[in-house]
Amino acid sequence: MECILRAGDSLFALHDALKMAPDLDHLVSQLIQVDTRTSARSSGATTATSVSMSTTPSHLNVRVADRHITVALNVRRALQSGRTILDLLDAFETTHDPLLSAVHRALSDQRLVDLSDLIAGVLSDESETETLSHASLASRHARCFAVQNGVNPLLDVARQTYSETVKDVNEHVAALCEAFTDLRINLKLTASVGFILSIDRNPRQLPSVFINPVARQSHIQCSTMQLVKLNERLNEIINEAILLSDRVIGELLDCLRADVSLLYKLSESLGLLDLFVSLAHNASLYDYVRPEFGDALCIQGGKHPIRYILDTKRPFVPNDTFCDLSCNFQIITGPNMVRARDFRADI
Repeated sequence: MECILRAGDSLFALHDALKMAPDLDHLVSQLIQVDTRTSARSSGATTATSVSMSTTPSHLNVRVADRHITVALNVRRALQSGRTILDLLDAFETTHDPLLSAVHRALSDQRLVDLSDLIAGVLSDESETETLSHASLASRHARCFAVQNGVNPLLDVARQTYSETVKDVNEHVAALCEAFTDLRINLKLTASVGFILSIDRNPRQLPSVFINPVARQSHIQCSTMQLVKLNERLNEIINEAILLSDRVIGELLDCLRADVSLLYKLSESLGLLDLFVSLAHNASLYDYVRPEFGDALCIQGGKHPIRYILDTKRPFVPNDTFCDLSCNFQIITGPNMVRARDFRADI
């Protein structure tokens, strides 16, 4: 604790980095799960001889493939968090503390670097994935671009078809804006429906080309027959791209499962470090002191650590406590609601 508290501002940076790390225990449990009922890699819709853009893949296969991509992305995120935390941990004097030294050795394991390099050879850059996720407002579209270009030629064709279809959507909306200049037409993307049109003004009657109108507070959401067809086309391409990506992602997950013990060790190390950093963070915020153990119990200005933080409606009154071999029995009395139970819990 003293080693962490002496780090100063590095403590808060390490605390923020640990908060951004994913739940490794849950991630490892997802990684080791293998769906034996169906797999996109064993499905005939993803073999090189039978792949077709007109094929409608099984929704179960798509869900399984989508989950595989999510696990792979989260594993990469966990390894990147471990590397970031290791860089911040270098600012601490870990050589003087055996526990921090053990955590530092676990995070600096070369095998973790090898796993990161293995993932980097399959998945695209993190910045590209995040940009796609924020631009499309649907993470499923971003997962189509999770695998790097050139890994699977059929996947590259599906992505090219996807980009061309999105271009057709934009051209269709531009044509509508030119045809109906009195309407302010905006294009939006939702995860459930896909591309929809949003008309800012609320005209008395929409032109017949617009279908499925839904009135909102300040605009109308609607679509067109051409846009509906393009959305169906995009859904087929997205599902096919996810299934094609699963062929590569599945092989990557098999390699990760072979070294799952490294992820267990990483989870244990980050959990132990999170315990120390969280306690040190609270100690720096609420003036915690390090106790000295002896024959007597002497607490001056003791405060319940939870009540002191949560109870903000009235001032918290600290309590003094003394107990030794000659005075080891005390009776706590008082009216109701004086927090005698909290006083006992504090001790």
